[in-house]
Amino acid sequence: MTFKKGCISWNKGRTLTNDHKKRVSESMIKKIQEGYKPKSIFKKGHTLNNGRKLSEDHKNKIAKSSIFQKGHHLFIGRKVTDEERNLNSKIRKELWNNLNYNHPFKRPEVLEKLKLARIKRKQEGRYISTEQSRYKNKIAQIELMKNPENRDLRRQARLKQVFPTKDSSIEVKLQQKLRENNIKFITHKMVLGQPDIFIEPNICIFADGNYWHNLPNAQEKDKKVTEELQKQGYMVLRFWEHEINNNPDECINKIKGICVPLDINNIKKSEEDFKKAITKVWNNQNAI
Repeated sequence: MTFKKGCISWNKGRTLTNDHKKRVSESMIKKIQEGYKPKSIFKKGHTLNNGRKLSEDHKNKIAKSSIFQKGHHLFIGRKVTDEERNLNSKIRKELWNNLNYNHPFKRPEVLEKLKLARIKRKQEGRYISTEQSRYKNKIAQIELMKNPENRDLRRQARLKQVFPTKDSSIEVKLQQKLRENNIKFITHKMVLGQPDIFIEPNICIFADGNYWHNLPNAQEKDKKVTEELQKQGYMVLRFWEHEINNNPDECINKIKGICVPLDINNIKKSEEDFKKAITKVWNNQNAI
């Protein structure tokens, strides 16, 4: 039988007696014992209140009932006060102290077994302390890096990382000056040394701080990076922090002195001619 819109159900307003409810319950229990599996009228993901908005009172009731649940909306987006933190800690301690004696970490026999297992591992030489674990990992890393293929993979992975993630004040100054002079550039190009500023096709610019880059180890490292980049055909310019802060225009003029003679935007030459043009400009700059 199908119902049309506006039809009244035959059992509307009728209530079942207690005897009727009992008979229905007993018959259903008997069917289930015989192997009957009742089918759910709801599909997966369907709820009784699907599409129905909750009232403010209902929301408040839910909030009060779940105040200590993980990720509760009351604590999202705001800092937890000291009072709330202390209260939460106190409640957790009370819960731990009131745990059932059958809990694994409350049973003395379980704790004794763990202790004996630890002693046995020590006697057999299988127990590793934190310091031993660190030393073992360090040795494994050294052995891994002995393989040239692994070293190359590690270098390639490091080139894709930006160090540091935030530009320094002197880098920002240089970038602003280059923008004022309409010189296009990119920051932290993924090449050896990861230059602070890179101008196409092959100009690497480094902004070196007065303290860190003046240390002996840093100077040796910077020298190696500069020599390697020049071997690969890059032009390297290094500016000290005091040079950028005191004479930023002079630094920009040096960069323009390389960029303008090359005429980067309009150059249409072969690779050999292009390399000759670069070396000529570079030699002139060194002579100055």
